[in-house]
Amino acid sequence: MKKRGYLYIEIKINDFWSLAETLVKNPVFRHRKYHKEYEPEFTPQSRYLPSEESDTIIHASGTRGLPIDISPELLEYFNYRWKKEDVFGKGWLTLAEIETYFEEKDDFYLNPEWFAQYGESNKVRVVFWYVRFDKE
Repeated sequence: MKKRGYLYIEIKINDFWSLAETLVKNPVFRHRKYHKEYEPEFTPQSRYLPSEESDTIIHASGTRGLPIDISPELLEYFNYRWKKEDVFGKGWLTLAEIETYFEEKDDFYLNPEWFAQYGESNKVRVVFWYVRFDKE
């Protein structure tokens, strides 16, 4: 079984979380005869998380799941795109938590410097999940 992680960056603006990066055109959308009826025209930009880092990243965030105040765009995409039985390791970490964990374990995959460009430590977070894919 193959697995892949997806990571999204959110920033807090006026007490609400929003995607840090703009939505991108969904490449499947323009091929109408191939996509599902409700395929979104735009999707959030993601970064891949290596599968070998899954245990460390999931351990760092605990079993908290997706944030209750997740950005609406990301929640809509998550609910549309993924079969719930294929998703595992849902979690999130603020930049402040990443900084703390990185100090304790300096080979932690999520380097705080990657995310510092988005703002203050308590107003930046990463939301992630892993997906199992059947080998075909």
